[in-house]
Amino acid sequence: MLAKPHLRRYVRKIQLYRTVKLSAYFQHPSAEALADRDSALLKSAIQGAGIFDEQMVNNCLSAIVMRIWNKGSLLYENQTLAAETHATLFMSLSPNLEFLQLDMAGAESPIEIFLRHTNQEPSRFLPSLRSIHIYHHPRHGTEYYGDYDFLSVLEYFHLYPSMESVRINRMRPATGGRKTLPPGKSNISKVYISNSYARSSYLAAIILHSKCLEEFIYTVEKRKEIALFQYYGSEIRAYRLNEATNPIYPGTLRNTLLQHKPTLRKLNLDCNTDIKVATSSDEAELGEANYDDTEDPSLSENAYYPHGFDIGPLDEFTALRKLSIGTELLLGKHEYHNRTLGLDKEMRQSPPFRLCKALPPNLKYLCIKGYEPGQCVYCTRQISDLIDRKAGRLPFPRRIDGVDELVPGDRHATWKQGGLPIQGESCSWNGASLSDYEGWKDFD
Repeated sequence: MLAKPHLRRYVRKIQLYRTVKLSAYFQHPSAEALADRDSALLKSAIQGAGIFDEQMVNNCLSAIVMRIWNKGSLLYENQTLAAETHATLFMSLSPNLEFLQLDMAGAESPIEIFLRHTNQEPSRFLPSLRSIHIYHHPRHGTEYYGDYDFLSVLEYFHLYPSMESVRINRMRPATGGRKTLPPGKSNISKVYISNSYARSSYLAAIILHSKCLEEFIYTVEKRKEIALFQYYGSEIRAYRLNEATNPIYPGTLRNTLLQHKPTLRKLNLDCNTDIKVATSSDEAELGEANYDDTEDPSLSENAYYPHGFDIGPLDEFTALRKLSIGTELLLGKHEYHNRTLGLDKEMRQSPPFRLCKALPPNLKYLCIKGYEPGQCVYCTRQISDLIDRKAGRLPFPRRIDGVDELVPGDRHATWKQGGLPIQGESCSWNGASLSDYEGWKDFD
């Protein structure tokens, strides 16, 4: 590509797999030494990608010329410099590159240096880049959520002029990672976060970061929290760490999504498991235990939700065409509706809306996840009323799934009481397809 520039326009997709399990060192010297001209071309291309540190330039050259491969470690922490260098050069030389799939490893690797150097306005690099797929390797295995500083990663891509979508799977925010992002700065309009575990204020930072949000997906499923194993003689006990450390406050999601109500067309929220419900025992602790890290006071997670802790009416989302949502996020927690939580009678009133009148007016497709008739009397009445009204005179939605036949909702992978995680659940992930993120069927 350096010697034949016309080849550069054919590169449209790059997939980089640079972290592997086993640790080993390989060096396969090239049969022929590079000509001075070729070496100069390589060095110029590396520096053109924003890598100016002399030691890093020499390391990249050595990785290409000597074909040096460091195959990572058992903790997935080391990368293959040769693969990184090649990928960085391909990215810097490919004006028609549209899709990029990679893991982000550290601030001082060639790719991160290149992205930090080029992600600015205006930039001559990556003018056609539209979609980013971020994957990573949790240290404890793919059946667990992996700590990841996703907010920092977003700022490597958010200013490219053609950027549209970013995807990530099995992510949990890193403890020491970034917590906020400047609002209204990102060109990313489609965010897909699947099989992950994050608190609502973290999601709010992502939602507000976009200038214009068209599609948003957040689902919780099929991953385990990290466990702490302790030995008591011959018995092994497992404890979930960070129990309920990432609660979902429906009001925070609602208020942040409302910032994009003129443009939001597709929404998939499947996070019933982590909805925070206040009981009489923790009512006094709301101001202390549940902090809010958003800048806008109106987005506070400390807001008290007296009507079942649901997301509220959605009729303000006039652009929304496809909606997939958990039944408890839509209508409130079953435990709230089915039994007294020790709150005052006034606090036990039903939500002040009817579902049939609270849906987006132009909705074409609705999927209600986790709904089972009779499980919650209140939810059953609301959905029955919706079906009756739809059959009568409502034109939208034209199709509803999850009412006659159960559509399974979110869940964290199951655990044995006081013991090891239950084995045998399908938790493998070998590169998710688009359908894994969509959460709704094609319906126009």
